[in-house]
Amino acid sequence: MSVVYQALCTFIVCFIRMSLVISFSWPAFTTSLFKSEDTPLHRPMTEFEVAIYGSMLSIGALIFTPVMGLLLDVLGRKKCMMLAAVTHVFAWVIIVLTNRVEALLSAMFIAGGGVASFLVIPVYIAEVCQPSVRGTMTSCMMLAYGLGMLVSFLLAIRKTCKNVLRLNRAMLDKLSAFGVFEIDAAFSLRLLSALVPYTVMLLQFAFLTS
Repeated sequence: MSVVYQALCTFIVCFIRMSLVISFSWPAFTTSLFKSEDTPLHRPMTEFEVAIYGSMLSIGALIFTPVMGLLLDVLGRKKCMMLAAVTHVFAWVIIVLTNRVEALLSAMFIAGGGVASFLVIPVYIAEVCQPSVRGTMTSCMMLAYGLGMLVSFLLAIRKTCKNVLRLNRAMLDKLSAFGVFEIDAAFSLRLLSALVPYTVMLLQFAFLTS
């Protein structure tokens, strides 16, 4: 396997790490919005919900990470990585499709399953990369971590992000599914925006490591 191929594989798995780090920092700049009267959710968050909102992802990671450690040798590194990415995608699909507080908290808990990839990534890189570049490639994990934090907070302070939040608060006609949750009429566009990048990433990962 060429060094370029190894670097490309490392970039893909580090992209997964970067996207998960964005989920970690997301509550930091959305908590004040979700607990205000101008919230895009169906009601403002209570003090208790605000308290657990930022920790639900870590609670999920606490539960899913030991399970992923057991699955590493059962399913293999590649499948465990894809499983972690799928749980993260599923969590964002829930966030996109519903505006209920309970669903948001559940989605953050499910996203904790994606954090289990932090366990898989160094093992995968160490096995894929040759010894001469293994240290350099492994250090890309921490680079992706810092880059994810930077991107997340840069997006939070930009005017374009504020405009997106303003548009999300302007709910269109709603569809009620058995009274369990409400779906915005524009959910298809939001669903595509959430699924497309992760679908491309998963396809790249599948082909590169096949």
